[in-house]
Amino acid sequence: MAGQVQSTSLQGFCDASVNAYAAVVYLKIETADETYLKFVTSKTRVAPLVEQTIPRLELLSALILARLISHIQSVLEEVIPISHVRCWSDSEVALYWIRGENREWKQFVQNRVCEIRSLVPPDAWSHCSSKDNPADIASRGTSPAILAESTWVSGPDWSKSYKGAMQISEETAKVKQAPVESLQEAKKEHHELASNLPCSSLLTGSSSLAVSAVIDWKRFSRLHRLLTVTALVLRFTRKLKPKGREPRLIPVDITADDILEVEELWIRDIQVELTSSAKFKNWEREFGVFSDPSGILRCGGRLGNADLSESQKHPALLDANHHVTSLIVRACHERVHHNGVKETLTELRSRFWIVRGRQAVKKLLHECTICSVYKGSPTVHLAVPSLPSFRITKEQPFTFTGVDFAGPLYIKENGEMRKTYVSVYTCAVSRAVHLDTVPDLTAEAFIRNFR
Repeated sequence: MAGQVQSTSLQGFCDASVNAYAAVVYLKIETADETYLKFVTSKTRVAPLVEQTIPRLELLSALILARLISHIQSVLEEVIPISHVRCWSDSEVALYWIRGENREWKQFVQNRVCEIRSLVPPDAWSHCSSKDNPADIASRGTSPAILAESTWVSGPDWSKSYKGAMQISEETAKVKQAPVESLQEAKKEHHELASNLPCSSLLTGSSSLAVSAVIDWKRFSRLHRLLTVTALVLRFTRKLKPKGREPRLIPVDITADDILEVEELWIRDIQVELTSSAKFKNWEREFGVFSDPSGILRCGGRLGNADLSESQKHPALLDANHHVTSLIVRACHERVHHNGVKETLTELRSRFWIVRGRQAVKKLLHECTICSVYKGSPTVHLAVPSLPSFRITKEQPFTFTGVDFAGPLYIKENGEMRKTYVSVYTCAVSRAVHLDTVPDLTAEAFIRNFR
């Protein structure tokens, strides 16, 4: 290394993929003549078994980089003065979490961001592109041939140049709009956050978005819970004061009308996917499908003049593969007190019609744990088999013999404790037992004892 050393710093890079996340640290040495970049260490971890989003995995990679570079700095400072550290990531979401000091995030993000900030200052983090990030190699894996030609050992060339690194840092310093993925981890509602959320248009009364765009129906296992939460969300949107209108009074408790209204919202949401099916044209002709004034697709039939409710005369058409449909079937199954397929299907068809409904109901009832408990048959004990012939044949003792070992036992010999074992020979006919001692469990010791 030629020339006098002017400064030394640590350069860290982190990256993540669906399979792993990694961090790598280089020592940057600047002299009067040249700048050197030396590989120090790296760390790679497999992605958690519980599936996480890519921004969260990027945050985990930033965490192990912060721990790694902080440990290296404490070790090297005893022999080499480290002027500063610089951490690089290609994730704008993770950098927004780390550098957004005035934000409050959900527990997973908040705990890791606090630890990162305690190890590395927020202003020490910068953004680089994926192609310039050497940690991308460790997070995705590569072949030895490609690794030999990569910048994994030597480090990226642009980081050796002060102008190149400053150009990337200046691009990072330009404040952009907060990434949508980062705002999804926000703990508290802020005016700035609400203006960036894609579902904020729903809160102003827009009907262009489906209810499933706001509420994740996959998180619910009971229909009543889903309808109650949807009714609360709908009530919240109505409490907002629209421009040019006076606020109106809204009842405190959720009423049956509210439940029916949100149920219609979910039925229309289910039928959006139903109409996109290739078989919908055939179903439309087979069931005489028409749209009622609420926009719900209903089945025709011959009960138009019957003294029944509209939902009984013309049941709503549902998609058997939709999760909300399965919640409706389970709710009908509970209303008939976990009776069989026939009773559940009768209750279901009083308001809804599912294509191949009997097959769908059978499948869901087969998964019902309560029905499994009540219908489970008692344990059947297997018949005891006959004894083998060598157990009941009259022969000389020890004609049929079983061998086993017991121990170890500790004995004292010449003032020292040593192990010994007991060989057990059992006659299969008379059940006579012969015991003998064996010094160890080797084959030679057994053969001597057996003879």
